[in-house]
Amino acid sequence: MAIDRFVNEYRFLSNFFPAKVKLDGVEYHSVEHAYQAAKTLDPNERAQFKCWDAAVAKKRGRTVTLRPDWDQVKYNIMLNLVSQKFEDKSMWARLVATGNEELIEGNHWHDTYWGRCTCAKHQGKGENKLGQILMAKRAELLMRDEENAPTREQSAVIYDFITGKEKPKMQRIYTGIGSRETPSDILDLMNRIAVVLNDMGFTLRSGHAPGADQAFENGCAATCGKMEIFLPWEGFENAPRNDPRYLTVIHPEAEPIAKQFHPAWDRCSQGAKKLHTRNVHQVLGADLSTKSDFIVCWTKDGKREGGTGQALRLAEYLHIPIFDLAVEGMLEELEAFIKEHY
Repeated sequence: MAIDRFVNEYRFLSNFFPAKVKLDGVEYHSVEHAYQAAKTLDPNERAQFKCWDAAVAKKRGRTVTLRPDWDQVKYNIMLNLVSQKFEDKSMWARLVATGNEELIEGNHWHDTYWGRCTCAKHQGKGENKLGQILMAKRAELLMRDEENAPTREQSAVIYDFITGKEKPKMQRIYTGIGSRETPSDILDLMNRIAVVLNDMGFTLRSGHAPGADQAFENGCAATCGKMEIFLPWEGFENAPRNDPRYLTVIHPEAEPIAKQFHPAWDRCSQGAKKLHTRNVHQVLGADLSTKSDFIVCWTKDGKREGGTGQALRLAEYLHIPIFDLAVEGMLEELEAFIKEHY
């Protein structure tokens, strides 16, 4: 049986899946980020791809100054990036655990080079170059020195996980955050999402900043929902001072984590450092050991900026699903994710 869509339990096969890879010595958040950046030789255009999520990166890749040799080099660039992705031991094990299944990048957006398009016109036709690269990498990993490879037991556990025999352990905790510039219609949507998730027994994590944070918070509070609102200091944005749901306790290991994921930590003021450290708790909880199940957010132009960007960089590193409401179709993806896992 072929794996013909890189979604749900097989989402890790998608180029959108968070995985640190390098292009010309510069690290990117995923294969998609790096591949789209590779389309141009302009360093300023490339730099922008580190700020967007994968969906926005793909869209912006169509507008860059295209390098003249792109058609000649694109295959080898993809080959190198995918190979890097699956050198990570956990990713290695997931790929090997697909066994001998044919891997097909099935799509409906007419990509007949990297995948096979299932639209009425193409009817499943395509070269499936990405699927071929993945299967070649899988064969290579199977032939590697077993000391470096995941054990058969590790691969078996991961196989059970990705095929649904063992479901991921969900805590019913989500992080609701976003830009202070979130549009009013999205703020209303966030409020409604918070109400629905509260009815399903979820706990909200947020940061009480104006805009998206408070929209989620207000929706949750209106229905007496469970909240963990992390503050950088007491009284931040007039937060209640004697409400146990508003937390100012900062774990001693939170700041080192914040420093690791911030691109310019040494240039931050002390106040900014406290804000970014607070963002670590939005993802990992007060004890730094209970990560959120998923993130719901809104970012301006898909950019990883400010406190929201800090939280999202950490979430991507931890492979926590991110549903950015600025991206078309993301609300439907969130609904499908919740339906599948809860």
